[in-house]
Amino acid sequence: MEHSFGTDAVRAAVVGLALCAMATPVVRALARRFGIVAAPKADRWHKKPTAMMGGIAIFLAVIATVLLFVPQTRASWAVLGASTL
Repeated sequence: MEHSFGTDAVRAAVVGLALCAMATPVVRALARRFGIVAAPKADRWHKKPTAMMGGIAIFLAVIATVLLFVPQTRASWAVLGASTL
């Protein structure tokens, strides 16, 4: 059975979402353990310290998804490298 681009794109999106959902609690726990949190301030809505570094979970999920679903070419490595920087 042939896969269409849409099916592959949906599969990649679902995998990326799942990876991000799994990485977020881990990154959150690490941020709290190491004190990388935003303290409550008068101009903020949160009343308790809020873990930072959520972008790390997103970054890891994107990198893993690209490595799993995008053909590895010189151009794809250049994009990954530039994105990482």
